[in-house]
Amino acid sequence: MKIAGVEGCHAVSNHTRTNPTQAQFAIDKYFCTMTAKLLNDLANTPDGMSGGSLLDNTLVVFWNECSVGNAHDTQNMPVLLFGGKFLKLAGGHYFDFSDKAGGKGRFMSDVWTQVSKRWAEAEGVTGTGYEPLVKYGADQWNLGSMSELFG
Repeated sequence: MKIAGVEGCHAVSNHTRTNPTQAQFAIDKYFCTMTAKLLNDLANTPDGMSGGSLLDNTLVVFWNECSVGNAHDTQNMPVLLFGGKFLKLAGGHYFDFSDKAGGKGRFMSDVWTQVSKRWAEAEGVTGTGYEPLVKYGADQWNLGSMSELFG
């Protein structure tokens, strides 16, 4: 997002100008508003192929790879998953991947591999040649099953 005479998102997130918190709020609000509109449009669009809505048959992942842009911090990084009914995604859950809260110190690698495996089991995928991820990234970033992601 670049507007003539206005600093870009990267400069704002790195606190290079005055009042970066207010600017970051405006950027975050814009992207959240656009995502909400997309989700609403998907929810209100019937999917004629399998019934339900496009949102039922879509997985929307919403996140920012840095929780705090200035420090490029990946701690307390919120990730939201929307839709995913076709994957039997379990909604209404909060996962803390850190060790500090009794978590297993997981990484997003586990989420990506588990979603990929579930995708391979989804109706209509068998026989297409789709191969699920066995792991994503280094071995230490893959701790295994996350059955709590799915209902």
